[in-house]
Amino acid sequence: MRKIGLYLLFAAMLSAVSSCRDDGRARGVLCLADSLIEERPDSALALFRRDSALFDGASKAVRMAYVLSKSEAEDKCYIVHTSDSAMLPVAEYFARHGEARQNVRAWYVLGRFYCDLRLYGHALTAFDNAIAVDAGDDSVACRYKARACTWTSDIYEKRKLYGKSLHYNKLSYEYAKKSDVPSIEVYSLRDIGRLYSYLKRNNIAIPYYIKVAEKAKAIGDANLYNMVFGELAAIYIEENRLAEAYKVLSLPFICKTQQDLSAHYFTLSVYHDSVSNLDSAIYYNKLDVSSV
Repeated sequence: MRKIGLYLLFAAMLSAVSSCRDDGRARGVLCLADSLIEERPDSALALFRRDSALFDGASKAVRMAYVLSKSEAEDKCYIVHTSDSAMLPVAEYFARHGEARQNVRAWYVLGRFYCDLRLYGHALTAFDNAIAVDAGDDSVACRYKARACTWTSDIYEKRKLYGKSLHYNKLSYEYAKKSDVPSIEVYSLRDIGRLYSYLKRNNIAIPYYIKVAEKAKAIGDANLYNMVFGELAAIYIEENRLAEAYKVLSLPFICKTQQDLSAHYFTLSVYHDSVSNLDSAIYYNKLDVSSV
């Protein structure tokens, strides 16, 4: 009887040691993948796929962290999720056992699942749960809170509830200023300007766009810089401030994608049509169509 007890004790100790070893290797993969997710989510996802077997013998906490990180990498790689069965238990687990940063992140990623599923009521609840977590000024938590606010704003914008959308854009900006990713602040500012334009308050929208352009240039985000100036030129055209529109459209344009180029040609076409320069309007319209 005593031998059996000693055997069981030895087996338990061996299992614990094995688990610790698996946790150590698994945590190493998690750490590396998490460092890649923001800028290179495809690389993070490839790492998870290569080393997925490591997590089979890991502790529950590590397995939950694995599902969370892998799910976020998939979301950033535009993989559409068709069920919440993987993420819902993770969000519930970290709500009970996780640190504030994990809690915010898990609710945010679950909200993105619900956006894929078009369950927008559930998505709003998940995003609100992320925002409600008390995480202080933790810069990573603020990153996820800012994005939760942005997606909440997007849901309300699609329903043409621009007042609510603007509220969440402003909230996103407050979190973005404390986040660890500078571009989030710039995009949040741009979204505020865009919503004021939708609300027919271009006198407020224009200063936001000018500020965004300055910030986009400062952080070297050519894509955002081009997009903001295109939208600003369109607002000037709408306000019949054509000299200012022309000045904006005459700034150097750095093409990053065919979509950027197409949008730029479209705005040039609208401008030339506004000043009755029909030949140029037709020319840029043809370039717009051919660049799609």
